[in-house]
Amino acid sequence: MTAAADLSCRFAAGPAAVRTALAAVADALDDRIDRRHARLTVELVLAEVLNNILEHACTDRADHRIGLDLWIRCDRVSCVVFDDGLAMPQGAPPRPTPLRPHALPERGFGWRLIRGLTSEFGYLRVAGCNVLILHLPLPKAQGAAAHLPAGARI
Repeated sequence: MTAAADLSCRFAAGPAAVRTALAAVADALDDRIDRRHARLTVELVLAEVLNNILEHACTDRADHRIGLDLWIRCDRVSCVVFDDGLAMPQGAPPRPTPLRPHALPERGFGWRLIRGLTSEFGYLRVAGCNVLILHLPLPKAQGAAAHLPAGARI
């Protein structure tokens, strides 16, 4: 991304700091995206990504750091999330396995959700850091009703 980010956060890898970062994301999206569903989708994906970082990458030390840059455009939200935690196993995010209705796993839905809600997704390990690049499409507003608050009628 070449343009300055609409939101840039750097914080300690911990639950309270992640909640604060997600609140900053929500504020940034509220100011720029008028479609509630689109905002909630972005927030859900980033919450899952950040929780995965806390649960898996940043468990070996107390001083890990996380960064989040967010670009909001009319057709998509682009995010770069990075941390100095442990690398992904096999150098890549897990590939979701097919769901079997009779034997649903207890875990593993997070990556399926992340991949399903992003239009583009990439992972790199650079200089001891995990770098996750996400693009989330935004639906086009459809007529004046798309700009009205929830519950409003024409």
